[in-house]
Formats: sequence, C-alpha cells, structure tokens
Amino acid sequence: VEDDEEAVWMEDSAQAMVEGDAWGEEQPDATEPCQEENVEVPGEAEDLPWEGEGLQEEEPELGEEAVGEDGEPPPEKEEQPSLAPLSRTSNIPPAMPRRVPTRSSPKERKGSMGALAAFHLFKRRAADAAKKGSSKPAEPSSDPPAGKGSMAATASIPKADPTANRRGSVGIAAIASIPRANPSAKGRTSSSIAPPWRKTKPSAETGSLRPTAREPVVVKPRGAVPTSSVVPPRGGRPAVVLREGAPRPPKRKASDLLPSEPKLLRERLRTHYWKRVCDVRAAYGEATITAELADTELADDDVADWLAWLRGHPELKQTNLQSVSLPMLDLSNNKLSSRGIRSICAFLEEHSVRVDEMNFNHNEVDDEGLYRIAQYITSESAPVTALHLSANQISILGVFKLLTMLSLHPMYPLETSLHGKASFIPLWLQLDNNNITDEDLQDFLDCQLRELGCAICLVGKHCSQWACQCVKQIKMDDRKHNVVLHLCLRTADQPPPDSKVLQAGLAAAGRSAHRIFQPPRSLTCRQDWLQKSSTPGSRAVRMEPKFLYEDAHFMVMLKPAGWHCTLSHGATGLAASVKTMSTDNRKAKAANLLTQSDPPPLHDYIILRFGEVGGSGMKEVMNDSKLYGMVHRLDQGTSGPLLIAKNQIGFDFAKTKIVNQEYQRDYLALVHGTFGRDALHGHGPTGLIQAPVDRSMYEWTRRCEISENGQSASTLYERIAEYESRDRKARYTLLHCRLLTGRTHQIRVHMEYIGMPLVGDRQYWRHRQADDSNLGCNRTFLHKVRFILWTCPSSEPVVVWSPLKYAADLCEVLKKLRRTQGYDFPDAEV
Repeated sequence: VEDDEEAVWMEDSAQAMVEGDAWGEEQPDATEPCQEENVEVPGEAEDLPWEGEGLQEEEPELGEEAVGEDGEPPPEKEEQPSLAPLSRTSNIPPAMPRRVPTRSSPKERKGSMGALAAFHLFKRRAADAAKKGSSKPAEPSSDPPAGKGSMAATASIPKADPTANRRGSVGIAAIASIPRANPSAKGRTSSSIAPPWRKTKPSAETGSLRPTAREPVVVKPRGAVPTSSVVPPRGGRPAVVLREGAPRPPKRKASDLLPSEPKLLRERLRTHYWKRVCDVRAAYGEATITAELADTELADDDVADWLAWLRGHPELKQTNLQSVSLPMLDLSNNKLSSRGIRSICAFLEEHSVRVDEMNFNHNEVDDEGLYRIAQYITSESAPVTALHLSANQISILGVFKLLTMLSLHPMYPLETSLHGKASFIPLWLQLDNNNITDEDLQDFLDCQLRELGCAICLVGKHCSQWACQCVKQIKMDDRKHNVVLHLCLRTADQPPPDSKVLQAGLAAAGRSAHRIFQPPRSLTCRQDWLQKSSTPGSRAVRMEPKFLYEDAHFMVMLKPAGWHCTLSHGATGLAASVKTMSTDNRKAKAANLLTQSDPPPLHDYIILRFGEVGGSGMKEVMNDSKLYGMVHRLDQGTSGPLLIAKNQIGFDFAKTKIVNQEYQRDYLALVHGTFGRDALHGHGPTGLIQAPVDRSMYEWTRRCEISENGQSASTLYERIAEYESRDRKARYTLLHCRLLTGRTHQIRVHMEYIGMPLVGDRQYWRHRQADDSNLGCNRTFLHKVRFILWTCPSSEPVVVWSPLKYAADLCEVLKKLRRTQGYDFPDAEV
C-alpha cells in the first residue's frame, strides 16, 4: 500500500477518536487490560470497498438491516439521505461485534493500536469471505505490522454481524465515527456515502473514494465552499484552496503582530483585568498599592485606564487616609512614552503616593519623561532610592535636568543610619543603553557639572545601590555631602569606567552647602550703571541692582534689600517722560533712588535705565500689564536673583514656567530658636512644611495667615547650622529652604507657623524667642542663594548662584554669633 493511503487512514483514525470523544463515548484506557471479551463501541454503518474492487451490489447483506423477518431480503427502497446533522441522541447504527485481540503475542505489542485494529479487521474479513465463498482481497500477513510506517492496508470498519449477541470492538484506539448523510451522493447506494471526516476527492476513473498517487490530497478548511482552483501542496504543507479568479492573499508583514495574551486579556476583561494585577489595601489610615505590570505591553492609553481605575478605588477614597505607599513601581518591558510618565507622576502627586523604587526599563521614555520623574521625586513625597531607566531614549540633557533638581536638595542624598551614625546614600540611576556617548559625558563633566554645585559617582568597582566607595574617600564622616547621584551607564558585565572619568565626576565633591558660602564671581554681563554718577558727599542707603545673567530673552537681576517690587502709580508717567530725558538726567534720577529714605520701586530703576533706549529691546514690556519686565517679585527686605523679561516672547514663556512651578528657588534664612526645644507640630531638622496660605486679609493687615481656605503651599527645609548669642541667652538656626510653591510671604508665614520666625521680621513675629539687640539686623534675614531658569525656546537649564557674600549685611550678623552645631565654615568665608 502506498504511503499517501497510509497517511489518510491514520488521519481518519485520529478524527474518529476526536468525534467519538465529542459524542460522549467513554474511551478505555490503553494501559489497563480489557475485562470483557467484547466491548460495545459505535462503528461505521457502511463498509467501503477495497481499491480496485468496485462497488458491490450484494454488500448490504452484511448488515443487520438487510435481513427480513423470515430470513428473506426485504424489497429494495431508494434511500434518501438526510441533510441535517445527527444530534447526540440520534439512533446509532450497531457495530460489528469483534473480539478484543489478546496481548500475549510479542509481535502485536510492537505495532501501534491503530495498526493492530487494521490487522484484526482484515483477518476477520478474510474469514467471513471464506465462509460465504465470495472473492475477497488476499489475506494480509499473519504477523501484525511493527509500527505506523509499516501499515499494510487501510479500510473502513464493516457493519455489525447480525449473529452476534453482543457488540464488539476492534481495539482500544480504533474507534469509528458516526456516519452522516452526503447530499451529493444522490441516486447512489448507501455504501458509497463518504463519512464527513474523510477529506479526499473521489477518483474520476475508478469512482473510488480513496485517492490515488496521481491525485493531490486537498485539505479543505471548515466552512469552505467547493472550488475548482486548487494549488498543489508544496513541501508537505497543506494545499491552499482559492476561488476562481481570486488573488492570492498578501503575506502577513512583520509589523502586523498578533495581539499578545495580556493585551487580549485586557480587552476581554476590561476593568476586571486591573483587579488581577493590582491590589489596594488600607489599614489604620495607611494604604498600600501593589501592582504587577511588568512585561504586559502597556501603552499610554492602558496606563490612563489603570490610573482611572485606581482613582475610583474605594480604598483610596477614604477620608481618613494619612499616607499612601507604592513600594515598587515596576513598569518595565512595556510601551510607555513621556505622555504615560506624565500621567503616572500626576497621579502620584495627586494622592501623595510614596514610591521607594521605580523601574521603567525597556520603554520609550525621553528627556522630558525623565524631567517629569525628577519633578515628582523632588516634590512633596519622600525621596526615591533608585531609578531604573535602561534601554530608553534619554540623552545627557535629561541627566542635566535631573541634576538641577537634585543638587542642593534638602532630601538628597538620602539620609540613612549605619552602625548608629548618619549615612548619606546617593540616588541610584541606571541609564545603560541610552543615547549617552562618552564624548557627551566628558563635556558634561568638564563644563556643566561644576555649575550645579554637586558631584556624581559613575559607579566604581565597589559601588552598589546601598554603598558608595567614592563617598568614603571624601571622609565626610556623618556630615551631609553633595554627591547626589550614582550614575550607572554600563551593565553589570561591563568593566567600570576609567579612573580619570571617576575623578572628573567627583571633582566638585564636598560639603552639601559649600557653594552658598563661596566668594562671588566677577560680573561680566553688565557693569554698574551709576558707579561714576553719584553726587559727591551723598550717602546711599541701598545698593544698586546688579545683573548676574543675560541672553536674548532674559536678564537675571541681583535685587538688593530695600527695593520693593509693587507697582506704583507714578510708573506710567515716568515711562512717558523718559522719552525726552538725556542719559545724564536719567542717571541723576536713578542715583536719587539710592539715597531716599523710603524704599523706591524697582521698576523705576528699570524704566530709567532701559525704557525707550535704542537697542535695549525692552519696548514690548515697558508697560503696567507686563510689570516692566518683572516676571516675579521679591519682598522688600529679601535680596537675591530676580528674573526680568526683555520682550513679549520671553515674558509669556516665563509666565508659563511659573504656572507650572518649574523655576527653582533656594533661600538661606536665619530663624529664632532651635529644633527639639522650640519647633512646633513635630518638625525636625529636615522636613517639609505643608500649610495653606490665605492672603484674603493682606490688603488691610499686610499679613498672610495659615488657613484651610488658603492656597496650598509647600516648603522643603534643612538645618545647616545652629548658633547662640555671645551671652548665650538667645539661640538661632540657619536654614536652607526650597520653595515648591510660590505664595505671598510663604517662607515667612511657614517659619512663624512652626514656631521659629525669621530674624529681623517685624510682621511675622509670633512665637519669637529672646532677641539679641546687638545683632544689628535691620531687615529680614532672607537671601535667595540660587535660581534656575530655562532658556527660551530650547528649555535648557541655567544655574544662577548668588552666594551669601552678595549680602554683606547678613554676613556681619553671622559673625556676631557663636556656632554650636552644623556647618563649620571659617569666618573668613562669611
């Protein structure tokens, strides 16, 4: 028998097993011995002829239904096949009883169960033919076949023997399917009806249902319509059936990927999917979120759905929640872009969620996404210990933006306890396989890192997430240093960076606040305007404003104390009259502003120096609506950098940044009292003050109050040093404060709120301790030491430092005090 016939027979046997299972037949286990000699199984109703034998008219005599009551054959009736499929409860024709083959023969054990069934089938068929004297095909070999590949012939199961009292079985695995009517076999005997599982084409020459070697075997899919266009199979693959004239379907492209299992599960379960991968539990006022979202093919829209589900979670809607934590936010191996990162950070800030570690490996995060993460980890929430951003689209500019937020931050490096002593660990940032080259890194270390006033560790041989050998070399003991970042640009199997690169990253390593007390640099952008025009014999009571930075759109002015930024009524008249003034006349009026007793408005100095002057380029902002270029304001007694816009483009750009709270402002303040004995509301040496500021009564009292009806306000602070007076009757604390919001008198109100008001403040003096009259501080001890702006329109950070040395009067106040704890800078530096 040829190989293709053998393959068809094996396919039919397998299909028969499947259909037998579908009808609910109980299949005997092949490993258990048969208990009965004859087992009742459903068989085929018709016996298919041997190839070349032709259709036999006397074939129905083998069936039980072909014998009448008196042993006479019944009259022939034309059988009308039914087109409806048989139901499960249809009458099943009886099968021929057969004896179960014994398993004692070693030859039988060698063959497969299907081959054994075929062997015994032909053996019984030959015996029946010998009894009735009819011509049948030759009996196969007495030895059963050894395996599937040695099958001698294939045939369908004959009909049941009417003489048998019990129904038999041909074997354990050879279970036949139920016959179904063939509507195409009209006018033919029932023996020519092919079962539905036989996927063969009748031969045109012999009329046999079995394929010949010349005919291709066409496997039709379910539901396919008959066609005349058949493509021969190639390489053992199933043939493709096409309609006449139909074009071949296009091949699937590599980009047309099938949906993954997590994506299909999300589409099917919708909101119930998030219950499987995310859990929220709340107890005793604390809620904990756990999420398993790594490697789930999440896109930005999917993250938005997850966050919407979290916002509606009943556990997060409780009013008595005091804190929400997410120990590990793992979104690695997904499809997140910066839009998804912004949505996640907005949710974390909205619910004040504390995250210990964040993993965004193998996504599509760029520099903007990293900057949004930096805004979150340096905001009101607790500091993050590690950021994993491998295999993204981050450049060295994104690292620069991150370091502008981390440098001089009160919470970074992270303070921990090691062997009973304070230890400060830098933030771990994994950035391998990003858009950072060695040349970009070297340029950044040589130029931009020094301006930030911090240092970075490029992960040496013995550095890890929780230990840094480079910091130990600085020998800072338990004092806070300025190494704020562990920048890891290599994988674990790659060698560490060169020693020269490590030294370049740690070149500016030192005390955290050492840049505050450094001597000021010489100014190069603009010189003093009134240096040679002062009236002889006159004594100025305030300093002339200086300029620390200038570009095409902005100027950064160093505002001295004694100038106010409130809009006055005479500004419009001055701006109109300056058009006809000469340069000497304008300088004379500006010199009078330095000597008058009352604090002059700062915009008068701006109008006299830049108003209607050819080449100044400030004509667009010289009006009341633009505040004559002043983007923001400083209090009268506060000194430090002030941003001035030179044109309309710069003014609009700066206002947008202010609304988004993107400008960084760091202040130095001296307050009354010390932590541990004078601070209220449980505040310690380092922390966050969150208290809403209400300015509804400011127009009458010139004060702002802490009230629930006010605007939200947040101030980060850290202790730098503690002092006491020479007579040891008064105690003071020097603080570094960073504004997270910009409210009126925010630092002054918050310091009074915690019971430690500023030295020299005459408005917010509640809870003030004993004052030293010998200090001689005639203004509020508040100086802005650093300001970070963004260039227009490229949005690159610019760091502007204003050391305490620019405020000479405040340095004199510190020299009159004795340091008791904290930063031990020499008196010469202040």
